[in-house]
Amino acid sequence: MRIAGQASFLTGHGRTIHAWVHGPDNDRVRGAVVIAPALAREEVVSHRSMRLVAARAAEAGWVVIRVAWSGTSESGERPVGSNPVAVWQRDLEVAFGTARELVGPHLPVHGIGLRIGAAVLATSELPFGKRVLWEPVSGAIYMRQYTGLRRASGLSLPPEVEGGVEIGGAHFTDAEAAAIRALPDPRKLTTPGLVPVREKDRTVAKKLYGVAAIYAKATPSAIAALVARLDEPAAGAGDDDAAPRAVSPGTAADPAHETTVSGAGEAASGVVVTGGTADVSGWRPTTHARFHVAEFDVDVEEELLELGEDLLPATYTHPVGRHGTGAGAAVLAPPSADPKDGPTGLWAVQARRLAARGVPAMRVERHHCGDGAGLDEVKDINPYKYQGVADIDLGASWLHERTGEAVTGAGLCVGGWLVAMAPPTSAMTTRVVLNNVAWRAGERYYEKLYRNWDVDAVLEQLRTMSDVELNTTWRTRAKELVRRRMPYRMWLLLGRCNIPNVPEVVMEHASRNAEVSFYFGVEDGVFFEQERGEEGLARLTRRGRRIKVAHVPALDHSLQARASRLTAMQIVDAALGLSHYPAEEVATCAA
Repeated sequence: MRIAGQASFLTGHGRTIHAWVHGPDNDRVRGAVVIAPALAREEVVSHRSMRLVAARAAEAGWVVIRVAWSGTSESGERPVGSNPVAVWQRDLEVAFGTARELVGPHLPVHGIGLRIGAAVLATSELPFGKRVLWEPVSGAIYMRQYTGLRRASGLSLPPEVEGGVEIGGAHFTDAEAAAIRALPDPRKLTTPGLVPVREKDRTVAKKLYGVAAIYAKATPSAIAALVARLDEPAAGAGDDDAAPRAVSPGTAADPAHETTVSGAGEAASGVVVTGGTADVSGWRPTTHARFHVAEFDVDVEEELLELGEDLLPATYTHPVGRHGTGAGAAVLAPPSADPKDGPTGLWAVQARRLAARGVPAMRVERHHCGDGAGLDEVKDINPYKYQGVADIDLGASWLHERTGEAVTGAGLCVGGWLVAMAPPTSAMTTRVVLNNVAWRAGERYYEKLYRNWDVDAVLEQLRTMSDVELNTTWRTRAKELVRRRMPYRMWLLLGRCNIPNVPEVVMEHASRNAEVSFYFGVEDGVFFEQERGEEGLARLTRRGRRIKVAHVPALDHSLQARASRLTAMQIVDAALGLSHYPAEEVATCAA
């Protein structure tokens, strides 16, 4: 096994979930740990920390199963109209069954849950040993925090869609939201084996889940202390022999209930335990699965891959039994240093929507990002790197070779920059760039920006509500004056030297051998105009470059609003000829 983990599908109860399985290098484990993640944007922000929790536990001798809830991240759709909490309990059952297959009937199976994941874990009827509940929260408080955050953010967000409840990157019907709200505060439960953990240093907690992803930072000492809780005696709980509790008929804890679980790979059916440890060397990941796309009532196939010399995790989604269909193919690039599932799982959803209509799609992890990050990297590094450009282009080349199709690259924010900066020889002959704000072609500016990014100082500034505007320096004011009055040719020359942010620099590179469309929400569109993007567009259009720039009010920068997410998928659909994006929704930039 690998301490850094391997991706695998787990199946059971008629659904497929995605998981990462971590284990010690020597393949000898003293039990298993199932990680129940946070939800929606909190899951993305805490991704790096929870991956390091899994790695730390694997180093300590546990086999760890880090799941993604149904309807989120890389897992399959949640059934329409289903109770989300009941579905996630079934997800835990699938993961628990896989863990039990791996370690046998006698070694312990523990759980670690974060935030709403802690509430789901705490209320599970499965016979976990210890349940370590990190920063637990009730469903009512969680939903109140995030519905209130949207109203109080001050951001220019699209209106909420009619019906249901929106939180960052997720939408629930009223009934689904009510089911989440009904989750109790885990700290008030008396279930044996519960180990609530609340960080005394609230800055540690905030950096774990409560900030924008760019400010998130894992705290190794807190992670080590959390994993150590697995070895501490818990009041009223034994390891796998926890005190009896009520068992509902038909659950996995009921001996009369048989659960068929696939995902333990090729582990031997009879687990041999010697010296208090089990041998899991026979485990292999399950790398092929089918997903049902309810919107089109079609199944698609998905393959988990490892690309290149560094075995970058990748996911290839395609029509059942087919690859090239003549409809094109797509590479989807995520924002910031987010995982390959994209903006809060949207690219995983879009890949399956595309495959359901005959368009194969690729999502590839980047070095230093998501599950391609090093285990010593505790915060986001600079994602504006030519290495990242090469990683996305590697996915495009693999996809073109596999399918024979022309490839469309689509990316959000940083992902848009990566797509735009792909070389003219790239297989991406059509490029869709959403909400890009980075117009320098070189890495040096971004390297300095991220290297000097003091997360703790930023959080302190946010805590004290310091007004950034008050700290505007004379240099900032001078730059604004130069931007407005400098002759454009001189402005462009400075941009080619990577001094100011000049849109023409990136637009020119992106359009050398490709057709490129740039889409901007309200704030990003204003920024494009402030940086004199329209002047650059006019120059390139006169030279015959195939460039379109459009302002789309429905887009928020990170695609967190439901309306924004639907709009982004429509834009990508239109780029592949699968639909026509409504002209009345777009204000085309004058060339």
